[in-house]
Formats: sequence, structure tokens, C-alpha cells
Amino acid sequence: MTYRSPFWIVTAALLAAFPMTASAQALTPMKQVVPADTDVFKIGVDVSNPYAQPQRSRIIVRDTAMLPILRVALTADDFVLGPGQKRRIGVLVDFEPGKRTRIVYVCHAMQPRIAGVGASYKGEVCGKVSAFRSR
Repeated sequence: MTYRSPFWIVTAALLAAFPMTASAQALTPMKQVVPADTDVFKIGVDVSNPYAQPQRSRIIVRDTAMLPILRVALTADDFVLGPGQKRRIGVLVDFEPGKRTRIVYVCHAMQPRIAGVGASYKGEVCGKVSAFRSR
């Protein structure tokens, strides 16, 4: 017979009685492989706000060292998503000179404090994009 501590029995009972779901900002797809015919590649991502309050969203494109890439074009980079809203974001990124491949991370950061209301944390989720020149 295996001994079960009262803590784990109570925890299991509470979780069974009160199931919870975790919410977090979303970015899809989390992984992409993108072919390109030119010196620029195009990325499309969907971002969403699963929370009950509006959230300020920011899109940041990062290199493999997780530093922001400054030479990018975004259809939107700083905006507010209402509760349950989704938005499609287009991103254009240059290949580095002389390189045929590039890995970048498209990140969706949320700052839930709008006009002093909301939590004080900032969350960020990133999707990995591997791009290659097809010619």
C-alpha cells in the first residue's frame, strides 16, 4: 500500500471539484517555415486576447539573440484588443546581406494595464519563423 499525504489528497479533490482553465494571450502559428523569392519574406500571425478586459498588444520581431529587429514592416505594432478579439498581423522582414536563411521570433506582448485598470504584469509569447530563399 502506498502512503498518500493529506495535502495531495485535498489538492486532487479541490481540482476535481473546481476545474480551472488557464488563459493567456495567444499567437498562432507558433512555428513556421517560410519560402521567399526575394530579399524580403512575409509572415502572417494571428493574435488574440482571451481575457475579460481589453489588453494593449504589442508586436515585436526578435532575432535569435532575442534582440528586437528594427528593420521590419508590420500591419500593426501597438493596438488594443477587446475581450475575446483576434487580429491578423502581417510582417515583412529582410534577409541579412549575403544570407539565404534567417530565423526570427514574432512576439506578442500584452500590457494589461489600460488607464490604470488591470494587472501589473506583462506577458509575451513568441512564435519561431525559419525563412529561406527559394532561389
